[in-house]
Parts: sequence; C-alpha cells; structure tokens
Amino acid sequence: MGFKRILGLGGILLAGFFNSGCPIQEEKYDENYALEYLHYGEDLEAKLSSELSHNLDKEINYKIFEIPIEGDKIKTAFIYNENVEKSEAVIIVPGFSAGGCLYLDYAKNLAKDYCVFIPDFKKDYLHFLGMEPTKDPLVSLKLDSLVKNINSIVEEVKKIPGYENYGSFEDGMELFDKCMEGEIKDERVLEIVDDKLFSYREDGISSLMNYIYQVNETPGDFYHKVDFSKIGFEGHSLAGNEILKIVEERKYWWSDNVKAIISKGGTTNLQSLEKTNSISKDVGVFFVQGIFDDDKSINSPAFERYKMLKGPSGYLEIENAGHMFFIDFPIGYLCELLPFFGDASITPFDYFKNNEFNKEFSKTVYGAFLKNKKEDCNKLKSGDFEISGDYFVKNLN
Repeated sequence: MGFKRILGLGGILLAGFFNSGCPIQEEKYDENYALEYLHYGEDLEAKLSSELSHNLDKEINYKIFEIPIEGDKIKTAFIYNENVEKSEAVIIVPGFSAGGCLYLDYAKNLAKDYCVFIPDFKKDYLHFLGMEPTKDPLVSLKLDSLVKNINSIVEEVKKIPGYENYGSFEDGMELFDKCMEGEIKDERVLEIVDDKLFSYREDGISSLMNYIYQVNETPGDFYHKVDFSKIGFEGHSLAGNEILKIVEERKYWWSDNVKAIISKGGTTNLQSLEKTNSISKDVGVFFVQGIFDDDKSINSPAFERYKMLKGPSGYLEIENAGHMFFIDFPIGYLCELLPFFGDASITPFDYFKNNEFNKEFSKTVYGAFLKNKKEDCNKLKSGDFEISGDYFVKNLN
C-alpha cells in the first residue's frame, strides 16, 4: 500500500455520503461537525444510540469515554452486556482514516460475551496528511503540513549511511512509497517512517488502556467489569499491522495480557518481520485477508509474517472479498466497489455472507484464546468454516 492508496482511503468519504443520509447543512457547520462528517457523517455516540434503540439484544449497552491525548480527546465507545458481571476485553482498532462507527454492528455482536472498546481516531488522517475539514462533503489538503511531515522523514533518513543523497520532498515521497510497498527493507528507515505515520495511534492506544483500567478500578457502574487478564486486539487495514507492532514491543503493563490478535486486511510492510518472533508463544495470532488485497494474498506481507510466527497462528484468505468486507454492511459494500479496495464483481450477497463470517471467525478466535473453549480451538484447527478460500494453521494444541 503506497501513498496513492493511502490518499485513496479518502475515497470512502464518497461512500460515507450515502451512509450519512444527508450532506452537511450550513446551519450545523462547525469544525467538530465537519470532522464527524469526515467519518462518514456519523457521530459515534449518535450512531450507537440509534443502533441500540432498535436492537433486539436489550442487554447490550454502551458508554462513551473521551480520552485525552496530545491536547486532543479521543472518543472511545465501550460496548458491554449488562447481564454479564465481568468479561474479557476486546479492543477494535479502526483502519487509517476510519471512524469507530463503521464497526458498530460487528462490535455489538462481540459485546454479548466481551467488553468491547472502539477508539475513534478521528484526526489521524489529518495528523499525517495535513487535512482540514471544509464545508464541502470532501476535504482539502494543507500541503504545507504534508510537506513538513515528509521532509522530517527525509531529515532523519539522510543521517543513515547510504541515504545521504535524499534531500527533497520528492525524494521523501519516493522513499515513503518504497517503504510502504516493501522495496526498502532497511529497519532503520522503516522505523523512522513507521514512527511518523503511527506514533499518534500508539500513544492513543496506550492512553486508552490506562484510562479504561482506571475506570475499571474505580468504584462505580463499571467497577471490575473488565477482565484485563485476557485481552484481545484486532485491527483493520494499516491498523492490522500496527497492533502487531505494539504487542511485539511488549513495553506496556498490559502487553503480556494480550492473548489473541486478529489482523484484518493488514497491508503495510513497515514493521520488521524479525520482531514477529518476539510475540509470546501463548498468544493466538490470526490473519484474515480478502483475496483482492494484493491480488493473491499469500504473496502479501501478512503471509510472510504468519510464516515467522512460532506460536499458535492462522492465515485465512477469503474469496469474493475485498479490503473492506470487515466494515458493517452496507457502507463496506459500497467501498468494495471502489477500485482502490475491491472489485465491482463482488455481489451484495457475497459481501453480506463474508461480513457475517467475519463475526463468526472472530468469536471463534476469542473463544479459543480468551475463554479457553476447546470446541473453538478444534474449529480453528479443522478450518470447519462455511467460506471459500485458503486456510493455513499451525501450533494449535
């Protein structure tokens, strides 16, 4: 995934126009409203309230936390089952530029059995690309911010022997693309680019975990509601690799409590394959790819990472699925029709079937590694899923 494809993520905004139900109205315009529109026209709390008001599962409830980070606040949805006294934590990290509201139907399904958290990183697209909200349905680029970020990468990289000739913004853009596409494998360079692109996200996830732990330890409505001894992490798109990096580094109080990781449509080459070996052997790590990611996904960085793992792990490649089938229907299907993400031959039936399977597969992984359900572990070993595609699995006891 190169820079052009990252910019292409902005194309989801067009599909978001349909999801929002209406364009921005002049009288409602302010910066926050425009930023929420950037997230497909939905405010996270408003969307949750609407979704749960006609939800048949009346025991599912939610709370919105606002978590401070870098002078900003990240809205985070906590979705949980009122009838369950205590359950394990599952953290869903949205794709780059994606709002938490795109995964709410999926999250509600998981919340029957788990405490689910979705951070809404609504400014990370703005943070790196230098985008600003406008009164139009689309957004504009503040190129000075983008140039500043790329040039800062160049300044760091040219200090490395062999890269002294990098000096211009154009050099930086070329370097960025080569890193994202896997042409540059020098870990010193990858670390610089990775830090510039993802540091905001990593700081946000760390702040999120610290915040919800304090809520969990404070007497009140959520006192000891969350079991932090077993944590599941999943990420979509660029976040699919980002969560692996965070767990690999094992530098947080909760790192050793992560027992399940699901990378969905992970697309970046920035993280070192070698560091994958540092993931504990008692952590289940699973990769799920649509076949339109990298044409044949077994040639992808995600499959290379799967091969490096020494613990229980799996790799699933689904046919008739693109990069966005992890997102709730119908917005994900509209995105699948865009050339950046999928293929127009995907039918609504294909999308809906794959989307429902996404829920089933995740619950099976979390059942096996967070709840120690033998039947779910056996299902992962056998690959007994009603889905078409290649499946690889290893080291499951």
